[in-house]
Amino acid sequence: MVATGIMVSSVSALPLLVLMTLSSAPSVDAAKDWALPGCQTTCGRVDVPYPFGIGANCFRPGFEITCDGSSVAFLAGTGYKVLNLSVVPAGARVELPIAWTCYDRSGNRRSYESEAPVRFNPQGVFRISDVHNQLFVVGCDVTAYIQSRPNSIRSAGYPYEYYTGCVSYCRRAEIVRDGRCSGVGCCRVDIPPDLTDNSVGVDTDDEESLAVRRLIYNFSPCSYGFLVERNS
Repeated sequence: MVATGIMVSSVSALPLLVLMTLSSAPSVDAAKDWALPGCQTTCGRVDVPYPFGIGANCFRPGFEITCDGSSVAFLAGTGYKVLNLSVVPAGARVELPIAWTCYDRSGNRRSYESEAPVRFNPQGVFRISDVHNQLFVVGCDVTAYIQSRPNSIRSAGYPYEYYTGCVSYCRRAEIVRDGRCSGVGCCRVDIPPDLTDNSVGVDTDDEESLAVRRLIYNFSPCSYGFLVERNS
């Protein structure tokens, strides 16, 4: 599961799949109503049931969907691609960005590493499901973390309500097992409940010797952190 030979420019644009749940679920009867009269019911292969909607007066506040060229659905104002919308069970499956960091052949960290901030919830209607999702890190000698949006009341040195992460270690590619994620080349951790807007980041060990970094570069030059559905 350690990345090999994947270009950073491609990986940084790859989206990940996340399930979000509505803070208040409509009834089964409401689900049968589908879209409001006169409103667009689909965008490409994505069905758009109310309270989601496309266009003025077609959605409940916070649930607006935009349709790019009538084929690709997005959460309005976010750029996050929608894969599925559901009323019962209440939720949306969307693609989110990943965070990454890389070393060069000399063992020096590249300066253009990327965090993955996610802002999709200005109306406060979504929660990322802690039941269906986890935080993953793929790489060697790296920590991935997720932090929530800042608290309204900040405490000294701890501005976020939620902050959690996990660490992945390895020295040789041979010890990494495909399909396993138990701390060697890959680790995963449950996320807190009620998580909404957040940021995922990755940190490598700055105290590590250049010799070790150059060794790791041969089979894991980059590391990645992301939110994703458990079974994905």
